[in-house]
Amino acid sequence: MVRLCLLYIFSLFLFSCSFKSVQYDFIKGFIAENDNQDKPQKNWTAYWLDKKIDLYAINYNDQIIFADEQINIFFKDYQIYKITGLEPHINNLQIESKDSELVYKFNGTILNSDSCQKREKFSDSSSNEIIFSQTCVNSKNGEIYKNQVWFNSQNLVTRVTFKLHPNYPLLKLSIK
Repeated sequence: MVRLCLLYIFSLFLFSCSFKSVQYDFIKGFIAENDNQDKPQKNWTAYWLDKKIDLYAINYNDQIIFADEQINIFFKDYQIYKITGLEPHINNLQIESKDSELVYKFNGTILNSDSCQKREKFSDSSSNEIIFSQTCVNSKNGEIYKNQVWFNSQNLVTRVTFKLHPNYPLLKLSIK
């Protein structure tokens, strides 16, 4: 009987071994940490209708696409020209710049045509940024707004404020 008990205890130890190692935990943590560093990070933030949305900035040819899993905001030539997925009412919005006006289209239908002044360039000596600003007037309600784009000393976009829809406030994008 004693042999049977000893055999049982021995087999329990033999088949239920566990492994605990500080070195193993360190290496495992190091590998897992490096895995997370290889993933792209959302490096821009959008402020829209009291929401803060983290986005990726994707440089593609001569444009920037600010995106996450649902939203795509297309930026080219100092302006946002297309938005998808931001809100149900702004799911397929296009903004065309024609001479001195911005034309807002929703699914191809013209929503509004705002008159705008010529884009102006300013220097901010305190931050070493160049700001391109365009003042526009909403043709529906007479509201005056400014679409602006900030560039740093390396000529990279760092901030954007832009009117996306005649009935909504400005979208603000900034690098984190």
